[in-house]
Amino acid sequence: METVNKRLHRRIMYRVYVSFMLSIAEHRFFWQGFLFGAALALFGRLVHVTALTDNALSTPLLELPYFVVGAFQHAFSSGEFLTILATLVILTVGVSFARAFVRLTLLERHRAA
Repeated sequence: METVNKRLHRRIMYRVYVSFMLSIAEHRFFWQGFLFGAALALFGRLVHVTALTDNALSTPLLELPYFVVGAFQHAFSSGEFLTILATLVILTVGVSFARAFVRLTLLERHRAA
């Protein structure tokens, strides 16, 4: 009788753990966080961030948009597709996180009032 209860308990807990992992895996923010981390790692590997920061800081403020556009044009023309893709994923997920955060904080303020 003891082994039947243990097997039943083990089977139930297995299903609980699997359903928990599936609920995490189907959550939107899990995948966005995963994509953000992967894109950030790829960006850090492909781009020398210190040199990019030094170049951006040495550029006059009014010329900074032209610098960014020029950097993207150079990356696109030299075939650095992964760098552009990683940058776009970082920006898209970052904006999505910021939008969700603002929406949640505004809802909390609205509920508190």
